[in-house]
Amino acid sequence: MLAEGFDKRDIDELSRLLAHPHQQVRQEAQFALAGKGKEAIAPLAKIAKESKSPLARLHALWGLGQIGRKEAKAFDPVLAVLNDTDAEVRAQAARVLGESKSRPVMMALAKRTRDDEPRVRFFAAQSLGKVAAAQDETFQALVRVDLERVLRSDAGNDSYLRHAAVVALARLPLVIRDVDLSPETAPAVRMGLLLALRRQHSKEAERFLADVDPRIVTEAARAIHDEPIPRPAELAELLDGSAGSEQKLARLLRPVQPLDPIPALMRALNACFRLGEQKHAAWIAHLAARAEIPEMLRREALRMLADWEKPSGRDRVTNLWHPFEPRPAKNAAERFAPFW
Repeated sequence: MLAEGFDKRDIDELSRLLAHPHQQVRQEAQFALAGKGKEAIAPLAKIAKESKSPLARLHALWGLGQIGRKEAKAFDPVLAVLNDTDAEVRAQAARVLGESKSRPVMMALAKRTRDDEPRVRFFAAQSLGKVAAAQDETFQALVRVDLERVLRSDAGNDSYLRHAAVVALARLPLVIRDVDLSPETAPAVRMGLLLALRRQHSKEAERFLADVDPRIVTEAARAIHDEPIPRPAELAELLDGSAGSEQKLARLLRPVQPLDPIPALMRALNACFRLGEQKHAAWIAHLAARAEIPEMLRREALRMLADWEKPSGRDRVTNLWHPFEPRPAKNAAERFAPFW
């Protein structure tokens, strides 16, 4: 059958082959049906809704999705099975509908983000972001509410659902000043918004450096430093010694919380090292002199001061090649002298 090909087979035969036990035969039949365009919509819709073969139903949905890229009405039968009793059919219908751009599809996907099955919520969230990206701001605001609900589900412990919601949010314009970032907002929502901003390379990620949750502060430091997001000064200011910075530092160093403070503070140190002004050398020296700071960070701070004049072109955190200009050694020496 594979050698003979599928182009000359009629629609009835191809429809029957969607239930064939061999995966490659099913897939070839699906692609051949999709290639027939409008005339294949009705038979594929019938299979997607009524077939007793679960695999045939899935291939019919995928075939309709292929046709839908050129013929929008092919999404109508997919939308019709979005409430099917079979969870995998609902999941794949939600996945396929991500190629649509219609508002009825968007509203239907929003309902599926409350589905009992996590897999359905996963694909509904991903597709919802795709469809909402083509809508106006009013509809996008409604979608953000649904995606935030996905982030809150299971207390944010399901990393797959969080990823789906983050990818969807990253497709939308995020204006953080319109979002409640107070401690009363669920940490899972704040984390999801931050990760979406990281994907957008948005400078708004800096606002999360002031978060009360050390895990979110650490992720904000990673976002700003590792992407990079062009806001290294705000990251470096975690070490500037001001009252606000000391408060943030104390939260990171809290002994009762299990998070390792090194990832965030190492990036703040490296931001100081790269910025290279005299005040940054002073902040590094001050951290090296503090007994409550983990020894690894204090050692690294001393190495930075020693390398101040001729810094390596290799980034100290990411190990990527990122050279920058040498600085006068006296800038570091003078700032370190008071602590000697």
